[in-house]
Amino acid sequence: MRKVLFIGLLLIASRAGAAFPTGWNSRCALTIDKTKVAADQTGFPVLIGYNSVATETNLPDEMITTGNSHAAQSDGGDIRFTSDLAGTTQLPCDISVFTQNATPANAKAEIWVKITSLSSSNNTTIYVWYNAGGGQSQPAANDTYGSQNVYDTNYKGVWHLSETGTNPTAYDESSNGNNSTSQAWTPAATKIDGGSTYNGSGQYIDVGNPSSLQLTGAAMTLSAWVYESTYVNYAGIVQKGAAGTGNYFLRNLEPEGAIYFQISGNSYYAGSTLSSGAWHYICGVYDGAKVIIYVDGTPTNGTSKTGNMSGSTDEVNFGRDTYSGTRDFNGKIDEVRISNKARSSTWITTELNNQGTPNTFWSVATPDYLGPPPSLPKVTLVRNASLRNCVIR
Repeated sequence: MRKVLFIGLLLIASRAGAAFPTGWNSRCALTIDKTKVAADQTGFPVLIGYNSVATETNLPDEMITTGNSHAAQSDGGDIRFTSDLAGTTQLPCDISVFTQNATPANAKAEIWVKITSLSSSNNTTIYVWYNAGGGQSQPAANDTYGSQNVYDTNYKGVWHLSETGTNPTAYDESSNGNNSTSQAWTPAATKIDGGSTYNGSGQYIDVGNPSSLQLTGAAMTLSAWVYESTYVNYAGIVQKGAAGTGNYFLRNLEPEGAIYFQISGNSYYAGSTLSSGAWHYICGVYDGAKVIIYVDGTPTNGTSKTGNMSGSTDEVNFGRDTYSGTRDFNGKIDEVRISNKARSSTWITTELNNQGTPNTFWSVATPDYLGPPPSLPKVTLVRNASLRNCVIR
């Protein structure tokens, strides 16, 4: 009898004081469609969103509904991700936006999770955990499971541009901390929840000239989601330096809507033009042998080039041509990333599938309710004369 009670008390005490996953009351499986993964990927940052405007509903409604008994903490502090059902293999996550609402359609989330191994031959399932009873917080940014570790060390800058307020600082979520040094831009709803808008007249983001953004190797990838409202010739999208001398930049060029990608003073042009009033995913890639420009996942240029890139002392700007200072971008820019690695075509296609149409990339299962530990059963002692013993009922 004493032994039973002692074990029960130990179970309650251990649950109350133990680390994740003990104490988390809800769990839900999220599954990636293998047909949306162009090839097996490792260390891949995936977007998990909730935004009715962008048709992202990759989380269970209850998790993001204010007042729901199974909701996550209002600040997202108790949200965790694992690759296994038992919760023993945690995954790093970066919660950029988490806004609950009593009406799910008005709630928003932008969360990035690092998938250790993403398969193109089998569906990949991960698990989101939440509803831990309050008092939890996200790991520190540089923690093993923190936001910085969602992005591999080849990322020299990752800007979600999901900040709010008037001319806010644009934060770099990579481990380099290349936050903007000056800025004059308008946050607004864009492709992936929040993003940046520019009116074509003096609005921009300047992230300075930190050493980590001075790319001098033989590989790089520059990418962004771009929405052109009004065409401006030579308008800068992401730019470091001037034509003929700059380190790298991505911008508009004639004919109207074409994409111009330059590295080390050499210019390359996309073979197709972009339509105004629509979102496009643009990537410029250099792999040490050739330069390729991708527009919505399709390679539009494959010009031969070899050798290392030449650096420059110019600052990195979003939304303006730093050379002339008068050719500013008019439209929206979201999810800017700079790497010193040539991302593969299959990596880029998988990014496009995930970020462009998240609702066909993910499926959400019915949540599991793990709940608090059951109370100990009532113990009744019954004498059994024939056995000369006590039986617990």
